[in-house]
Amino acid sequence: MEYKKTRKIVQMGNSMGVSIPKEFLDELKLDQGSEVDIYLNDGSQLVMETKPNIDQYVDSEFVRELDKTLRDHDQVLKNLKDR
Repeated sequence: MEYKKTRKIVQMGNSMGVSIPKEFLDELKLDQGSEVDIYLNDGSQLVMETKPNIDQYVDSEFVRELDKTLRDHDQVLKNLKDR
């Protein structure tokens, strides 16, 4: 299904921005804090691609344990790096 909406570019702090229609956000499962990649395509199209949310793929308990392990063994890892 193709969606098309017209938006104006507006001042947002020191930058310019474009609002994204709620139905687009809902369809893409994006909300405040979601990350997207933005690039120019052939110099005439501004393309925005969603980035996968790591929480969908990595267990939060695993991330906590990994963080703890890295903090607990920080000096050992630095010493290995310097070898």
